[in-house]
Amino acid sequence: MLIFGLFLVPMIPKFSEIRRQSVDAKRLVIAGSLASNKLEEMKLADSISQEILQPEVRNVHGIDFEIIPSSELIDPVSGFDRALPKVFAYKFKVRVKWARPGIKDFDQDFSLPAIVFRDRML
Repeated sequence: MLIFGLFLVPMIPKFSEIRRQSVDAKRLVIAGSLASNKLEEMKLADSISQEILQPEVRNVHGIDFEIIPSSELIDPVSGFDRALPKVFAYKFKVRVKWARPGIKDFDQDFSLPAIVFRDRML
């Protein structure tokens, strides 16, 4: 038992570090999923209204995730300046921020960008 204890005691801090990394990875997956869902919502929208671009906070497993969407018209679209019908491109980006438990400010974040082409302005 003494020999086993000599090997196990130095490993205890490693177990807590692995646990923290596992929890962080889980939150990153949740943030990616929230960003992906919002990005798909933006892609499917008939128009980009102020309502769809409003930041929102969602609580998942006791953690608040702030979802911040943005949209930017890319004009002119390189290579499509003579296309008929006219091509419009938008740069969509969704940023998700969250905080570790016990920390007030959002200190972790994840961003998901996309460029969407349309035959009309949104």
